[in-house]
Amino acid sequence: MVTPELYFDLGSPYAYLAMERADSVLGRSVVLVPVLVGAIFGWRGHGSWALTAERQAGMAEIERRAREYDL
Repeated sequence: MVTPELYFDLGSPYAYLAMERADSVLGRSVVLVPVLVGAIFGWRGHGSWALTAERQAGMAEIERRAREYDL
């Protein structure tokens, strides 16, 4: 059986939500693989909403999901 890999950026609140729930959602342990999301943003030509006017709405969404997931 192949162990699932979870790619994450340490500074991403979405990564935190995923990492905290991965074992229970997948039903087994995962291998955590760090990535530099800033480099991915640069390659794709856009950055994080955290540096835009959308920051407040993005943080509210993260907080909503954290409550929903009981984190």
